[in-house]
Amino acid sequence: MIDVGLLGQLVPGPAVTDGVRCLAANNNLDVTRWKDRVWLAWRTAPTHFASADARIEVVSAPASGSLVEAAWRHETTLALGADLRECRFVVWNGRLLLYAMELGTHPLRFEPRRTHLLINDGAGFGSPQVVWESATVPWRPRVIDGRLVFFVYTGADKLYSPRPEPTTVEVWTSEDGIGWTPMHPAIHHGGTEFDAAELDDGSLLGVTRLEGPRHWGSSILRGRLDKLGSWTERHDDRKFDSPNVFRAGDRVLMLARRHTRSGGAFDRGWSWMAPSLRTRAYQGVYSATRKRSALWELDPDRLDATWLADLPSRGDTSFGAVLPRDDRSFTVFDYTSPLDGPDPSWIRGQLRPTVIVASDISLGDDSLGDS
Repeated sequence: MIDVGLLGQLVPGPAVTDGVRCLAANNNLDVTRWKDRVWLAWRTAPTHFASADARIEVVSAPASGSLVEAAWRHETTLALGADLRECRFVVWNGRLLLYAMELGTHPLRFEPRRTHLLINDGAGFGSPQVVWESATVPWRPRVIDGRLVFFVYTGADKLYSPRPEPTTVEVWTSEDGIGWTPMHPAIHHGGTEFDAAELDDGSLLGVTRLEGPRHWGSSILRGRLDKLGSWTERHDDRKFDSPNVFRAGDRVLMLARRHTRSGGAFDRGWSWMAPSLRTRAYQGVYSATRKRSALWELDPDRLDATWLADLPSRGDTSFGAVLPRDDRSFTVFDYTSPLDGPDPSWIRGQLRPTVIVASDISLGDDSLGDS
C-alpha cells in the first residue's frame, strides 16, 4: 500500500518569507538537506513561459519539525533579466552548490544560453559564476560511486525549431563542481531529460524523455559509466517528463509527469505523418490533456515503469524533488496548479498561477505495484 499525505502548500505560503518576492507561476524547483536545514530553490515568474522577470528564490528552514509551520529564512535570489530554470542542488566537498540555467526571454521559444553556479561554503552564497557557455541543459547532478557527475543534454536550442535535430544525453564530471568535462561520448542519441540511480552492481538504471524528431515517448536504460558499450534500452510510448530517479531501499523509484489520456501514451504510432508534423501533433494532443505528478517504480530487469500513485497535483505540474526520511518513506516537494481550483489541461495550467506543495509518502511492503 502506498500512503500519500499532503503536508500543505509552501509557496505562496510559509516559505515566502521576508526578502522573497513571489510571482504567479512557481515551478522548476529543487530541495536538499544540508547543515541541519532544508534548502528549497524554485523559479518564480509571471507564467510558465520564458520571461525577463523570472528569478530563482532560495530559502531554508530547520530540518526538524513541521515544514509548513517552520520559520523559513531567505538565503539568496538569482535574477539576471532573463529566464531561469533547472535550479539544481548538490552537496560536494562540504559545500552546497546550486546550478541554474539562463535562457532567452521569448515566451514561445526554448533558448538555453549558459549555466550559472552559486556556492555556499557555510557563510552564505557568493556571487553567481558561469560554469559553461553553451545550450547544454543541466538536468541532474549526482554523486555516483564517489564521483561528482552531471546528467546533461545537448542540442536543446534546436529541439523545438522548424527543423529539429536529435539531441544527445551526456554524462559530465568535475573535481570541484566548477570545471566540467564529458566522461565519454553520448550515452543516448535523441533523449533529453535523463536521470538515473545506481544499482548494487554498480550499473545505472535511468529514464530519458524523447520528443522527436525520430523517436517519441521515453527510453528506459541500464548500463555502466565505465563501460560505454554496456548500455541496453527499452522504448516506452509514455513520456516521463521531469524524471527524478532515486533509490528507496532496494527499490528504484521515479517521480515524473503522467499523461491521463490513451493509457498515458505520447507516441500514438502515427507513422503516416512526416516526423515534423507528427511531433507537433503529439505535442498538441499532449498540451490539451490533463496531467498528474506521479510516483513510478522501475524494474531493472524488464526495463519497465509501473505506476504506483498520483501525488496531489493537477494542471501544470510535475517537477518533483525528494527528501528521504528512511528506506520506506520520503517527502516530495512539487509544483501544481492550485489544488482547490479546477482541473485544467496542461496548456491552460501553464498560463495560470502555480504553487509549490509538500507531501509525505510511505511505501508498502511489496515492490512493483503494491498500491
